[in-house]
Amino acid sequence: MAILIDGWSIVPQFRKCGKPVCKVCAAGKGHGPYYYGTKLIDGKKKSKYFGTHPPVSLESQGRSHIDNTQEVTQELRDKEEQLQQALNQLDALRQELSMLSKENKALKQQVSDLQNPVPQNIQPHVAKELTPDEVDTIWRTATQSIAESGEILSQAHQSLMHGLFPNNAHQTGLYKGKGNRPYICPFRVNKGGHGGQMRFSSAEKLVSTAIPWLIEQTKGSFHRKKQQQELDQQQKDSEKAQFLAKSNQELHELKNKMTHDLTTRDFTEWIISEEQMRRYIVLIDEVLHERNSK
Repeated sequence: MAILIDGWSIVPQFRKCGKPVCKVCAAGKGHGPYYYGTKLIDGKKKSKYFGTHPPVSLESQGRSHIDNTQEVTQELRDKEEQLQQALNQLDALRQELSMLSKENKALKQQVSDLQNPVPQNIQPHVAKELTPDEVDTIWRTATQSIAESGEILSQAHQSLMHGLFPNNAHQTGLYKGKGNRPYICPFRVNKGGHGGQMRFSSAEKLVSTAIPWLIEQTKGSFHRKKQQQELDQQQKDSEKAQFLAKSNQELHELKNKMTHDLTTRDFTEWIISEEQMRRYIVLIDEVLHERNSK
C-alpha cells in the first residue's frame, strides 16, 4: 500500500542482488524494503529514494519540533524561576548580614566608648607657633650631649633658623590645622621616597626631631666638601709636579705661549680646556715664585 506524504506516493520495494549464493534473495523477496516515491512536478513525473525506513511527513516533523521546543522552553522557564528564587534568598541573606554587621559595629563602638570615655569639655586645638628665642632654647637642650665641631653646629643652627623663620619672620608658620598632627616639617619628607610631608602633634616636637637630622645632614655635607677639597689638592699637586720637572726658561716660554693664545683666542695647538690653561698659568707662577724665594 502506498504512503502519501507531501504529494509523494511512496511504496516499499525489494531488490534482488543477482548473486547465486545470496540466502536473502533465495529465501524471499530480496533485499529491502527500499522506499521509493513518485510525484508530478511541473507536469513531469519525478522519482525519489527515501531510504530503508518509512518516511515521516514534514508536518509531523514540524509538530515534533514544536513539541520539543515547547518542552525546552518550559524547562528553561522552570530553571529561571529556580534561579530567581535562589537570588531572592541570597539577597535576603545579604540584607541580614548587613544588619548584623551594623549591629556588630555599634556594639564595638559601645565597648570602645566604655573603655575609652571621651573627656568632657574638650577644648579645640589652638595653634602654638614658636619664636626664635623658644627655638634657641630647644636647640641648646637638644645639642648638650652632641659632640660635634663648632663649625658644623653653627651651620646646622643657621639652616634651622633659616628654614623656620624665612624672611626674618617673628614666629614659625608650621601649623596647617589638619588632623591630630597639624604641624608640617619644612625640612624632611616621610620615609619611603613618596614625597609625603612629615607631620607632628606640636611645633616643639617637630623642632626637637629636626635638630639632630639637620646636624647629620650638615656633617655629611662637610665630609663631602672635605673629600672634594682633598681630590682637588691631589690633582693640583699632580699638575704642579709636571712643572717642577721643567726649567725656568721652559716655564716662561710655556706661560707666554698660553697667555698669548688665551688673548688671541687661538686654541688650535692645545688639547686642554681654557680653564685648565688658566689654572696652569697660576701653577707656573707658584713654581717660579717658590724657586725665586729660595
